[in-house]
Amino acid sequence: MLFCYQQAVRLADPNHPHPHALRWQQWAIEHSIPLVVCNSVAENEFALAVDQLQAGFAAGGLTEFAAAVAAADRLVQF
Repeated sequence: MLFCYQQAVRLADPNHPHPHALRWQQWAIEHSIPLVVCNSVAENEFALAVDQLQAGFAAGGLTEFAAAVAAADRLVQF
């Protein structure tokens, strides 16, 4: 999973396309990896409706993040 938090949430904003969003979408499709956007940050910090995210992005929360970390071999943060 690629969990988008803080400024990374902007990758999923359909009103302000980010130049790297398409690359992440292609990478996620190629490797069958879900792109998850923190719904709290999306709604509260960027007024981004989670039902209107760019294609390929899904809304999630820290529960999904914690479950993915628990199942993962490693965690990479950047």
